Amino acid sequence: MRRRRLACVIVLAAAAAGCATVTTGTTQTITVDSAPPGADCTLTRSGMLLATVTTPAPVTLKRDSKPIHVVCRKDGYEDGKVVANPVYESAAGGNILVGSIGTAIDASSGASSRYLATVTVPLTPAVAGPPPSR
Repeated sequence: MRRRRLACVIVLAAAAAGCATVTTGTTQTITVDSAPPGADCTLTRSGMLLATVTTPAPVTLKRDSKPIHVVCRKDGYEDGKVVANPVYESAAGGNILVGSIGTAIDASSGASSRYLATVTVPLTPAVAGPPPSR
């Protein structure tokens, strides 16, 4: 009986250690920046507003497998747009050892994906006056 309990504890500990939901969480903080700084930026995912910030600024977001669209505006500049694509969270790789339960939990919670720590949106100066003639 004691061995069975010990075996269960070992299996559960291994499952938790390989689960990105437990080891890295379901949210993450990214820094939104622009070049030049001081732009007003909106972050959306699947058409839903996630945040509005003035750069540079940290934003805490729920992890997800869908990309985040960042649009920044600043007077005197063209709007800048960047898509932050998620990448595979390496901590989710531990699920290979424990089976599909951890994989399903990580996928449903978004923990199997992460975004880069910093998103920088380049802004191009707006052209003043009429366009050049050809």
